Amino acid sequence: MSITQLLSAIGTFIVTNIDDIFILMIFFAQIDKVRHMQIVIGQYLGFGLLVILSLLGALGFTFLPPEWAGFLGLIPIYLGIRMFFTKEEDEAEEALEKLGDVKSQLTGNRFFSPLTAKVAAITFANGGDNLGIYIPYFTTQSRDSLIYIALVFLVMVAVWCFLGYRLASFPAIVKILQKYGNVIIPIVFIVLGISIMLHGDVLDVVRSLLK
Repeated sequence: MSITQLLSAIGTFIVTNIDDIFILMIFFAQIDKVRHMQIVIGQYLGFGLLVILSLLGALGFTFLPPEWAGFLGLIPIYLGIRMFFTKEEDEAEEALEKLGDVKSQLTGNRFFSPLTAKVAAITFANGGDNLGIYIPYFTTQSRDSLIYIALVFLVMVAVWCFLGYRLASFPAIVKILQKYGNVIIPIVFIVLGISIMLHGDVLDVVRSLLK
């Protein structure tokens, strides 16, 4: 892999995932350190799925028409609305996990949880429009280059998680999220979902279907 290809892969990742740092920061600031690995795993699962689907698309396997990617915005909208109505249940669940990590012992794996699935879903939904960039980008690369690009992307996910974690460690940010997090986070998710749908021209797709 040449330096030019390396810089191209890093640049492509940065411009398509810059907003993920803010989402990761929110998760890291709100979740206790014991469960931070679940956030990292969720980020890898969500982004890994995007990369796999993009590779399949580059190889000629059509799985999701680009014009339908905007509907992925429904995922964060659903999660945001759900958070408005499940605050007490979520607090109760966290209390159980802190008291001896009961749920982890029952499932046999403390790295996978509803939190892991939530982070993966948000990451995947937020990167839905990335498919329109990754697929043509991957198509122009050789088979060998695709392996190196995928590895660069996976390393960059770790860098992104680290940056999100460091940003979440600032006292001012932690204080704000602790005080207003129950309101800020659902709103961020809902706004993110609306942004994904608008960017994906969902209204135009709906109009075309209704014709």
